[in-house]
Amino acid sequence: EGLAFRIYRLGSLEVRTTQELGGAEVLGMVFCRRAGQESSTPAPKRRARELDAENVVKVTEYVERVTGKYGNLACRFYVVVETEQGGRTLSELLPSGEVCWRDDPEDLDDRNSLAKVLRVVDVPRSSDGHHTRVSELKAASQSLASDALPKAGHPGSRRSGRVRRAYSDGLLSLAASEDIA
Repeated sequence: EGLAFRIYRLGSLEVRTTQELGGAEVLGMVFCRRAGQESSTPAPKRRARELDAENVVKVTEYVERVTGKYGNLACRFYVVVETEQGGRTLSELLPSGEVCWRDDPEDLDDRNSLAKVLRVVDVPRSSDGHHTRVSELKAASQSLASDALPKAGHPGSRRSGRVRRAYSDGLLSLAASEDIA
């Protein structure tokens, strides 16, 4: 009696507190309600044509902890591309070896809040004034994925975090260079 239990939800986070009558609210526990499972299929595309024509201004590389199919912990690397118009698109190399691009994903803020930022790059205009477009990064990402994937004979290793990190590193480095066009 005289003890209030409260639950606050913000995105995928759940915060539980208690407060005695006339006392201060005390933090009890913080939970992540999002299932950190490996995703094997890309989400449906939204606004793809609009974002493809937009100029890239910033690229951020993230790593997040996920629970694999059999309960093992793993890392997932992904890149978020931001445009002059405020659009955001996410790219990652899936365990299947497929390159995934998701334009303005609804769960992006939740994912980013639970992930660690590895690197951030402000994308410069080239010396001739050209600004990199999202469509140019998407086109170049296929060859990056091919370069990152191991050669034939090692199909299981395409799921490795090292291979998927090589893809996200390469995409970020490519966006930072002036040689994309």
